[in-house]
Amino acid sequence: MMIMLQALTKVGESLNLMPENYYGKDDEDPVEWFKKFNYAAAANNWMGDERKLQIVLSFLKGQALHWFEEVKDDIRGWEKKEKDGEESEEKEDNDRYNTFEEAFLKKFVSREKRRSWRRQLDTLKQGETIQLHMQFGYSGY
Repeated sequence: MMIMLQALTKVGESLNLMPENYYGKDDEDPVEWFKKFNYAAAANNWMGDERKLQIVLSFLKGQALHWFEEVKDDIRGWEKKEKDGEESEEKEDNDRYNTFEEAFLKKFVSREKRRSWRRQLDTLKQGETIQLHMQFGYSGY
């Protein structure tokens, strides 16, 4: 562990906030993990796309590490950057990704996970509607 910590810190970098490992399991939230990794990168002064791509390798395990090893040569940057509300570049071809973020989320945010999030959102919206109807005595008819 100590060797890994030493390898993770270059001049001006620190290890103030340790990111969690990501395994690619169904019970993990890839969107939340990516966000937390970015928080850790900022807190630790891990700057630049290349540096983050070097470091992320230490926190991907199991299926996620296997996936990254397969696609790492196709990844051109860390996260999507938007210009005027649009994606900055189109994919060069269907098999290549511009960023780690794009490839990572495409791989680990499954259709089932998207459906589950949609159901949760719909349930929340429905709950708010019911609560408003009860609060204001709206019968709807």
